[in-house]
Amino acid sequence: MDKKNKKTKFIDDGHTIYDMNVDAKWNTRKRKEECIGVSKEERITLIFAAFKAYFPKLLLIIGCFLLTMFLIYFWLMK
Repeated sequence: MDKKNKKTKFIDDGHTIYDMNVDAKWNTRKRKEECIGVSKEERITLIFAAFKAYFPKLLLIIGCFLLTMFLIYFWLMK
């Protein structure tokens, strides 16, 4: 029974099982200028166009949230 419960001593020989490479696939992205291919002025115009498109939707979400909070406030004050 002593041989069955006896554990072997762990000896670190220095090799790794998993590759700990820092230069992973997610880290090898191209620069923004290479990916899009637009100038700085065009990029700024695209960003402002996106803000202009999403701003009404953002206001609608904020308005619905404020309306809900207003109704909950009056419901709980009863």
